[in-house]
Amino acid sequence: MSNTPETNALLKQSKIKGRNPDPWKLCRKLECECDELREQLYIAVGMLSTHPKFENKHPEEVWEIVKEASK
Repeated sequence: MSNTPETNALLKQSKIKGRNPDPWKLCRKLECECDELREQLYIAVGMLSTHPKFENKHPEEVWEIVKEASK
């Protein structure tokens, strides 16, 4: 899980107060969820790269194929 460095840096720079009592808590939560989903996606691409159709390709190449197919 992320240590949310981007959110922490933004918090230090910003003096904005929102309606949400703790907008930074929401930012950290969303950043952590994004990190977890990214990790799951990398695992899925790694698993996909073992499929016979992709067995001779590097996971980065498979990732590019997946991104292109999702458009």
